[in-house]
Amino acid sequence: MTSLGFQRDGRYLYSGSEDGTVKLWDLRNPTYSRSFDVKAPVRSVTLRNDRDEIISGDAAGKVTVWDLGGNGRSNENYMGGNNKSKSGKGETGYLHQVQPGRKKTGGCLLQTSIQAVDISDDSRTFAAVSNHGTVYIWDPISQNTGNFLENHPITKFRAHPSGSYCLHAKISPDCRHLCTTGSDGAAKLFDTTTWELAHNLQAHSKWVWDGKYCMDPILGSSINL
Repeated sequence: MTSLGFQRDGRYLYSGSEDGTVKLWDLRNPTYSRSFDVKAPVRSVTLRNDRDEIISGDAAGKVTVWDLGGNGRSNENYMGGNNKSKSGKGETGYLHQVQPGRKKTGGCLLQTSIQAVDISDDSRTFAAVSNHGTVYIWDPISQNTGNFLENHPITKFRAHPSGSYCLHAKISPDCRHLCTTGSDGAAKLFDTTTWELAHNLQAHSKWVWDGKYCMDPILGSSINL
């Protein structure tokens, strides 16, 4: 199991796994209630609070929206490779600005993995972060024309230097900051209004795998594992 979270009212738990599935767990029962086939190891999952939707990021470079009230997959977006955006309703589109994925370097083929996905509590900011340190930002509210993933990201930027990996990302409870952590030993906080770097917490000598917010969301405390 690589990622998990609770629904806000504690009605269920959701999880993602290396086995390529996203699962919902009714806390009153010992077994899962629903399972979605991602077809690739799941790196991160998050829940959209204003809709019955779970969003996953996986090792194949896909961001997928799962409709909990329908038949399953609502929309998916390839962050690497062909960059196809496919809808469960048969609609197909392409996000031509989102092509961080497969690039040939020295004869090797580099595959982009989506290491982290997160959506703000007000559902106005969605972030997907690749293992190569690139952050992609959508606004699910203003870009809600069918499915927000069918639109170009409102911005993208590199959070960690070339040659390092981004390992985790989290939006603060007050929706003002995005924290990313990386193999460069840093936890970085970005202002969600300007997307400029607000704080660079460079104190670790090894990889920073996670970051959590305390009561003051401006102060992110990272954990070096």
